[in-house]
Amino acid sequence: MGDSVHRFGGTTVLLITRQPISNQDRDSISFTPTDVHVLNEGSTDEAIVIIGERAIEEGIGGDANPTAPAPSTGDQLFVGNLPSGLRDLGRLLLRTVRTEINGELKYHPLSKKFVETPDNFWTVRIQPRDLSFRITVRGRPENFVPNIELALENGMTGYSNFKISSKDQLPAFMSVLRQATKRG
Repeated sequence: MGDSVHRFGGTTVLLITRQPISNQDRDSISFTPTDVHVLNEGSTDEAIVIIGERAIEEGIGGDANPTAPAPSTGDQLFVGNLPSGLRDLGRLLLRTVRTEINGELKYHPLSKKFVETPDNFWTVRIQPRDLSFRITVRGRPENFVPNIELALENGMTGYSNFKISSKDQLPAFMSVLRQATKRG
């Protein structure tokens, strides 16, 4: 969660800058560590958690909207891992997907891929060096309507892959994604 600003007294003070996910059954909340700022590191187990509605509304720590449903934790992790050069495109990519597909990304550390769940018909891997996203979709390149904006290549058995590096490619990406959902 990063270094604290202060080390004073017994109580730790945390500021969460995005709307956390509430689990009322377990009387708990969950959040992504990148959305938390340690304002004071105390010497005991006691903590005060401040959910910064004002910080959320003003866009500190992200573009969350406190009246909208909180994004899934896998989606939050994806957004939290975006390097600055891919942040806007990555957020737009995920928002565009979530307008049509209800699911959640799940991070797989070995492959460094975020995989759609519960149906893994597409994956995304952040490519920080060339500022792009490597997308994998279910289906062979020849099974998709030809798409000149995306260079679909053979991937692992039964899948295709391509890269996205511009918001202008998102309509073509969504067209491919819609076709991939029907291949299941």
